[in-house]
Amino acid sequence: MKRYLRISAISAVMILSLAGCSTGEEGSTEEEKNAKSSQDATEDTATSEEIEWEIVYEEDFEQEPQQLLDNEWIHDDLTSGEDNQWHVDHMDDNGEYFDVRQGPEFQEKLDEMKLYRQQIPFGEDDWLTLELAARDFNTSNEQPEEAVQPFAEIVDDGTGNQVLTLNEPEYKGGILVRNTEELPQEYRIEYDLHNVNFGGRNAEGAIEYDGMYNGYTETEEELDGFPWTSGEDIKQANGFYYLGIMDYANPAPHNNAFIHNHRKVVFDSYSTEDLPYGQEKQICNTATGENYDYYSDESAHLPVYAGFTNAYHQNFFNENLLYPPMTVHSECGSVSQSDNIYSAFELDPAELDGDGHYHMAVERHEDRYVIEVTGKMFHDEKEQTYRYEQKFNDPENETIVWHYNQTEEEYDGEYNFTATSEGDYGSYEVEQWPADSAYPDFFVIGDPHLNYYEGDAVIDNLTFSIPK
Repeated sequence: MKRYLRISAISAVMILSLAGCSTGEEGSTEEEKNAKSSQDATEDTATSEEIEWEIVYEEDFEQEPQQLLDNEWIHDDLTSGEDNQWHVDHMDDNGEYFDVRQGPEFQEKLDEMKLYRQQIPFGEDDWLTLELAARDFNTSNEQPEEAVQPFAEIVDDGTGNQVLTLNEPEYKGGILVRNTEELPQEYRIEYDLHNVNFGGRNAEGAIEYDGMYNGYTETEEELDGFPWTSGEDIKQANGFYYLGIMDYANPAPHNNAFIHNHRKVVFDSYSTEDLPYGQEKQICNTATGENYDYYSDESAHLPVYAGFTNAYHQNFFNENLLYPPMTVHSECGSVSQSDNIYSAFELDPAELDGDGHYHMAVERHEDRYVIEVTGKMFHDEKEQTYRYEQKFNDPENETIVWHYNQTEEEYDGEYNFTATSEGDYGSYEVEQWPADSAYPDFFVIGDPHLNYYEGDAVIDNLTFSIPK
């Protein structure tokens, strides 16, 4: 039996590197600290749950089947500055971050490929945008080869219901669904996840199935994150962004290092097999309230992270990659800083293989974010709803949500600092969060990486609401 409806291939996820486990209470056990942090962080849950929502847009995909893919791709020549609509900052795909680490060799590597993009508005009033990216290493081509082109498609799921499939047949590109205009101060984004095939084990517990290894098309070749990262076979890491909230306008797929400096809300998966980082990966058993080892037989390798990028601990430059620490919540407690990787629960491959689905949501309130998931988790007996809240400014629990302010008036510069990015070919300084800054909210569903993740997913009933 196939684990998932494999319509083609989409990818997305995250690399979670949290940074030493502390809640600031000496003499307490880690479990006691975690339990207190969880209680404090969610003490006002009832207030947010009582909000009544008014739907602004709802996309149920009930229309004629069609492929969302233009005939022509735009060549992104990776020029910096305002002339390039995909330019963001020093972490860009041709950014200074890589220049100081790789020197002239980095530009030579970029010249070995071409990057192509598409932006496709869709939905009522074009409130949604599909962002596609593909890399082609045959630089004589004027368009990317069809085999590497990601695409979305509205199809019948076999029951008469129309759904949207996100397909990424090769890891050499990326695919995202996002909002077209920035989100307001308070909102709720939600959708139904019917299937996801971006790594992990199937219902029989196998990591290799249907000609795939961890969601990648099987090959003996070692694949790396060229030209941005190297040193590991990327087939060991796959993932999917269920519903991340970014801090910059018009998100699109970029290199894997870029995304980790631009997340406010981290709500995704990271399915790994053999990574060299030396971190422990812990998953909360929602039935018992105890963590278990990701690499044990208890795990389906389908973790879900419920996290919030945390500016309270300012160790943003971690060796050669820029990984802000995170506060993560689960039924096992909360962690605001750790070298290990924690997830709230796992999706159940048997549910995804059958008729089950998961309802994913993120809310923004006046002073906090909320992550909510409804469905039968891997160790649950029945469907449950899990809801995790995080105040923007929560120093008592050693958490300040990174770049939470949508306007300059919401933030006074208290958590700004100047970081130095240094490599063998130089260094430069970056102000991380100055007083006059503002960061719009944009959601992403899919794969934000150009050089990691491969697979496909099926979503439905994507809805944007505001308080009544």
